[in-house]
Formats: sequence, structure tokens, C-alpha cells
Amino acid sequence: MVPRPFTATLESSPNDTNPAFTLMSSSQSLWDIVEKGFQEPKENEEQSVAQIATLEKTRVKDKLALYFLYNVVDESGFENISNAASSKEAWEILEVAHRGNHRVRQIRLQTLRGEFECLKMEDKERVSEYITRVEKLANQLGRNGEPMPACRIVEKILRSLTDDFESIACVIEESKDLSLLSVEELVGSLNAHEQRRRKMKDTLDAFRTDVEQCFCSSGENSKIIGITWSSV
Repeated sequence: MVPRPFTATLESSPNDTNPAFTLMSSSQSLWDIVEKGFQEPKENEEQSVAQIATLEKTRVKDKLALYFLYNVVDESGFENISNAASSKEAWEILEVAHRGNHRVRQIRLQTLRGEFECLKMEDKERVSEYITRVEKLANQLGRNGEPMPACRIVEKILRSLTDDFESIACVIEESKDLSLLSVEELVGSLNAHEQRRRKMKDTLDAFRTDVEQCFCSSGENSKIIGITWSSV
């Protein structure tokens, strides 16, 4: 098996721009041998000295092209082409694999797009937890070939929060340029709003508990507190 001094991922098709293939076609002049291949002479076929010299040069060029291909594929791709007899054969194997991978990626992208569109904050979910879910899905879309701009993430978050965030979401949409608002800034505003709501809720819960304890006490004080609570 041929050693691999470095690895890079093959992300493009033959017609796409890839640094390795650009190097092959411009600096190394190897693309023709990859695309068209060459014909080995038949056994016992007589050749002139010049033909033999040309054949040797072509073989060297083919091995160099094959070496480049070894170094632009991932581990699974390398396993697929490690037994290829020529760079043309290796490239044809990669073409077939790439077409299959492309179809799988398109299906995966469709699934992720659907999940992203349907994503909504749950009632008891903290805003930081929800934003983490949104960013995780956005990162998955990016890794599958669909980069997600920050403005789209911001818009998605604002339009899929629970009703508790409706007021702050409206304020942000009306007062901020969403195309310039970063996810980090949005997180800070929503976290501050959430903390204020939680602090208010804790204060009201503590007050309600104190009042209920007063109701349980005996005597005239209980009646007075009861009247006061009712009037509130």
C-alpha cells in the first residue's frame, strides 16, 4: 500500500476548483493523463527506442498523478483507490463515489432544512439551551454544504421563541438592524430578559408563600391579612 504523507478531503467533482487539481493541471500538467489515461503496449509488441522513452515518461507522470490523488482523499476514499492500476482508474472510482455521496448529502440537507424550519423553543426550556440547539443544527447544515449566515440564525431564534419572549423579540426587531445583529448580542439581550422574568417570578412566589402562611395562622391577624391579600 502506498504511504500517505499528508491527507486532505476530496470535496469537489472533476469540474470544480480544488487546489490539488489546480496544481495537477497547471504546475504538474497531469490532468490529461488523469482524464484520458494512456495505452500500455501489448505483450511482445515491438517499440522503438523513442517510443519506449515516451512510454516511461508517461508511466512516471501517471504514477505522480496517482500519488496526488492518494493525498486529496479521506481514508475511505484512499481504500477505494489503493488498488487502482492507473490515475484514470482511480479518478473514475472517485467520480462514482462522489456522485453517490452527493445524492446522500442532498437528502441529508433536505432533512436538516426541514428540522431547522420546524425548530421551536419549548415552554420550560432555557433560552441558552434553545439557542444551542439552533446553532448546532446550523453548524450541521454548514458541514453539509449550506453555510448559515448569522442574520438567518438571529431571525430564526426571534421568530421561534415562546410567548414569554414576545415583548423583547418585538423590541429587538423594531430597534435593531437584524442583518448586523450578532448571535452573541442577541443571546445577551434574551438572557437578561429571562433573568429579569425569573427574578420577578421568584419574588412573587416568595410573597405568595408568605401570604399563604399567614392564612394558616389563627386569630384576628389572619383575617386582617386575608382582607389585605384579597384587596391586592
